[in-house]
Amino acid sequence: MSDPGEASQALLTRAFSYLRLSGMDAAQCCRAVEGLAGALADTLTRGTATEADFAALWAAFIERSAPVRAPGGAEEGAPTLPILRGSIGYARFGR
Repeated sequence: MSDPGEASQALLTRAFSYLRLSGMDAAQCCRAVEGLAGALADTLTRGTATEADFAALWAAFIERSAPVRAPGGAEEGAPTLPILRGSIGYARFGR
């Protein structure tokens, strides 16, 4: 990985864009991406992050941002989007 700063920024931008496309307002997106930024900071403090580390962070973020079933059966949170290679900057991820 050439520059962890660029890869980190790309990951956070990708996460924010993903949530905005799913219909969340900007404030909700920022709160959700804050958690990813914290996990990213923890990963970077342990040493050099690899592309696999960034892929694992993205997978965990997608899992956390999936809709949660409320007790009444209604879905809360962002509706899920299909996860496709090449969508929302995936091709640029880690480069």
